[in-house]
Amino acid sequence: MFCRFCGKLIPDNVKYCPECGSDLTITEVDGNVPLKKRKTYYVSAKDRTTAILLCALGLGGFAGLHHMYVGKWKTGILYAMTLGLFFVGTAYDFYCLIYNSFKDKDGYPLFCASSMKSNYKRRVVKEDMDVLIKVLVYMIAYICFLIGFGILL
Repeated sequence: MFCRFCGKLIPDNVKYCPECGSDLTITEVDGNVPLKKRKTYYVSAKDRTTAILLCALGLGGFAGLHHMYVGKWKTGILYAMTLGLFFVGTAYDFYCLIYNSFKDKDGYPLFCASSMKSNYKRRVVKEDMDVLIKVLVYMIAYICFLIGFGILL
C-alpha cells in the first residue's frame, strides 16, 4: 500500500504513515478529498424558507417580519413603519432571498435544509434574546404608529 500524502510504500493495516506521519484512516470520501480534510462553511441558524414566507407577508402589508426573524430588529421596525420602504425594500429583499444573497445579522447566508451541502454547518446562535419581548415591543410600536397615522389623516 502507498501513502496518499507522501507516496511512500507502507505496510498494510497501519493508521499513520511511518514516513510523513499522516493519518490514513478515512471513513468517507467525497471525490478525492476526505471529508475531515474538507473546509467547513458556516451558515445562518435561521431557515431561508421561513424568511421567504415572512417576506411574502411583507408584500401583503406585514412588512419587516423577515428582518426581525434573522435578527435585524432596527431595519425590521423601520420596514414595519414604512410598509417595507413603500414595498420597494420588501420586493428587493424577496429577490435577495430567492437568489441566496440575503444574510442574517452576523453576515451568514441563509440556506434551507434541502440546499445544505455536507460541509455546511448551521452556526450556533450566540445570543438569542427573549424573542417574545421583542415581538411585543414591535406590536406596540406598530399599533402606536397606526394610531398616530390615523390621527394625522
